[in-house]
Formats: sequence, C-alpha cells, structure tokens
Amino acid sequence: MRIITLHPTPAYNSSIEADRKFLQLAQETRSQSDDPKAAIMPSSGVGCVIVKDGEILSTSANVLPPIEAAILLNATGGQISPADRYHLLEHAERAAIYKAISKFGPIHGSDLYCSRFPCSDCARAIAWSGIRRVILAEDLPNPEELNPDARHWVDSQRAAARIFEAAGIQLTVIR
Repeated sequence: MRIITLHPTPAYNSSIEADRKFLQLAQETRSQSDDPKAAIMPSSGVGCVIVKDGEILSTSANVLPPIEAAILLNATGGQISPADRYHLLEHAERAAIYKAISKFGPIHGSDLYCSRFPCSDCARAIAWSGIRRVILAEDLPNPEELNPDARHWVDSQRAAARIFEAAGIQLTVIR
C-alpha cells in the first residue's frame, strides 16, 4: 500500500515551497553519480537530500563508498563496468544517511528528499535511522511501462512502500 499526500501536513511545520526547494536539490544532486549508466542516461541517476529542522544534513547520489572509490578507481583507471555497478555502488539514500550520521550522529525526525522511489534495501535504512518523512519526485512506477530488465525494481519498491507504512513514515510525492 502506498501513502501519498500532495501537501505536507501542518504538524510537520513544513511548507510546500521548502519541500520543492529540497526536492529540486535532490534532482540536481543526481549529476554527482558515480554510476556509469547515469552518464549515458541521466534519468537513471538518483539524488538524495536529508534535512532536519530546515537545515541540510547531507546530500548524495549513487556513489562508490570513499575507501572503495580510492582503491577501485586507481585499480581500474577510473572506470566501473556495467556488471560491477550493482555490486559496488551505494544507493543515494543510504550514502546520504551514512554521511548525515557520520557528521551529526542520530538523525531521528529528519526528512529525506529523493528523486526516485527508494528500493527495499534503502527503505529499511530509512526506517532504521528514524527518518519521519520521505518526499519524492516520482511515485511507484507502473510495471507495464518498464522494460523487462527494470521490472525487478518494481517489486523492491512495492516492498519499500510496505516498509514505510509499517514504520509510520509519511510519503509525499510532489510533481
């Protein structure tokens, strides 16, 4: 089940203008991706921003973890093969969570802005970290509109929606 609101609830003391601003920053952050597919097809890039009380805690795209980046990029001449990207890249949501926690400690009660609907792995990290709202630029995709190679993500995203619902995380899609 998915929970979608077009406007944040007043209880969260957030304005639609601020949500749009942070969501735009998440969209712009996609360009920082280490994913070779994002360089060819920018729409496949993912960007994420974590905000608490109006302050940006972290931003990220799909990236190599810092220590891995130094070792791997030196060994491969700066290239990630298409086959390795699934195993080596950290998703934008988890990378942003790691960065925020590393810098600020617990991030309970923060908001996460993302250019795409998260997968179930990221949803578990979002719930565990205590994020209260997830604001998205895209709703769950329609499986019939995807090519067969991308359909496995739909099952993961549907599981993510169930995780968010069980954790009481408010989902907001802003178009």
